Amino acid sequence: MNYARCVCVLILTLVPNYGYAGTIEFMEVKDNLVTFSTSEIKAHTSPACAVEETKQKWTIKINTPTGRATYTMLMTAVATGMEVKVETAGDCAFKQGIERAKRIWLVK
Repeated sequence: MNYARCVCVLILTLVPNYGYAGTIEFMEVKDNLVTFSTSEIKAHTSPACAVEETKQKWTIKINTPTGRATYTMLMTAVATGMEVKVETAGDCAFKQGIERAKRIWLVK
């Protein structure tokens, strides 16, 4: 029994923590680029390319199958009120000044 607890604690410490989930507060689609923000304040240090006015926003591109799937997940979150967790890509590759989202999760 104690062995199982130790394994669970070890696994939980190895799982990355990307902060708390938040609901979608803002979303804009323009030129195959989605810019969005959540109600949760970013807990990590944003990359140097992110400017102060847009530090709480994220970008994804919707001109790829992965980008369209991510956009569908964001729209699902808006329609159902589910929360979204975002993993940073650590850069502003899609739009200068706004951090790029690498991956998202929907959280009930």
